[in-house]
Amino acid sequence: MEVVLYVAVTVVALMIIGLILIQPSKGGGGLGGSFGGGGDSVFGAQTSGHLSKLTVILVSIFFLLVLTLAIVGGRKESTDSLIDEQLSETSEAVDGSFVKDIKGLSVKEAKLESKEKKLESKEKDLESKDKKIEAEATANAKK
Repeated sequence: MEVVLYVAVTVVALMIIGLILIQPSKGGGGLGGSFGGGGDSVFGAQTSGHLSKLTVILVSIFFLLVLTLAIVGGRKESTDSLIDEQLSETSEAVDGSFVKDIKGLSVKEAKLESKEKKLESKEKDLESKDKKIEAEATANAKK
């Protein structure tokens, strides 16, 4: 359905371009006069009135086709955002640790998990430093 609409929009757009190019300008110049004289003598006396009406009709058809294409194309529902799709397809390194299969987690949740891992590693470092200090204190107390 969408392909047919795209083709129709393209054909109508090309028809509008051609129709506008063959219309004589108000000043008498333009491409309309370049194709063998004035537009009145080639296409008849009332050419500008008919060409203007046809232009309005084609532009209206173009507008309706584009509006229909927007409605039809807008009905596609995407369950995941592009960021979530990229995160689920690849494994990414977050602060040195690989996070796999985090589909379903939002970016904020992934960042929170990363921060939690940082805090856990800092807590472990502090615990090891505390143990070292306690060991030094007991060693100094025994002396």
